[in-house]
Amino acid sequence: MIAGERTFGKGSVQSIVKLPDGSGLKLTVARYYTPKGVSIQAEGIKPDIEIEDIEAEAFAKAIIKQKGSREKDIQGHLKGDREDQEDAAEGDKKQNISSNATSWWNDVTASKDENLSPKMKMLKNDFQVYQTFNYLKTWKSLKGITR
Repeated sequence: MIAGERTFGKGSVQSIVKLPDGSGLKLTVARYYTPKGVSIQAEGIKPDIEIEDIEAEAFAKAIIKQKGSREKDIQGHLKGDREDQEDAAEGDKKQNISSNATSWWNDVTASKDENLSPKMKMLKNDFQVYQTFNYLKTWKSLKGITR
């Protein structure tokens, strides 16, 4: 699986041969092909999943920080049979899951580049890499759904 944008399409290798009179001759010495033998010259490689590039700041601003309300958020709501038993465990679990994704991104984008590892710098500054990272993390789950 490839995610990103279509590649540039440079499918050849040129070499310049210097001639005795000072001029040069440019020769194509190799071409690039896909494993199925298709030339990529001027076409490039089209990814399976196209991801548009966006500004990291715009993405960070687009994250919705306020969650929608539910019936159980209303004071005096009618409780379900198991709600009392599951409230503590489920509340902690949901809080951790929902906050991990956005807090991770907020932590990374708020950090100065010199404080980040090379991996985190790349994820912070390149949205396509960030999205590809997310797709790969969930690939196993997605694969199970399509069968």
